[in-house]
Amino acid sequence: MSSIYFDKPTVIRSHLDFSISDAVPAGDTRTGLYFYATILDDHAILYSWLDQNLEAFLGKIPSVYHQSLPQLFQTSCNSHNQGLMNGFFEGRGDLYASALAKANETMESCIGRRARESDALDRFLAQYSD
Repeated sequence: MSSIYFDKPTVIRSHLDFSISDAVPAGDTRTGLYFYATILDDHAILYSWLDQNLEAFLGKIPSVYHQSLPQLFQTSCNSHNQGLMNGFFEGRGDLYASALAKANETMESCIGRRARESDALDRFLAQYSD
């Protein structure tokens, strides 16, 4: 589930649909969603899919993972995806509140670090370019 890299929307949706099928063990169901949250610059397609499939997704994954769902998306390091995450989870009750706060803290740290260190990284990498 995590060894493939796709960014075409139809393939992403098919992959996520497959992840909630009977062909995938329950413990592996979250892998596709986490994988795409890690590699995609824009998570809109993920929240669109999750909005349409949340009940099936939650019904498939072990219940111990339900409350930590927002943390699947914390690997993103941009405010656009953070806004999408908050927009999706904030109105869905207390179940996600703790994990959403932790995910926001992780994302804010990454966004701040990127803003703070990007110029230094660019200068460092420039030393090794032609």
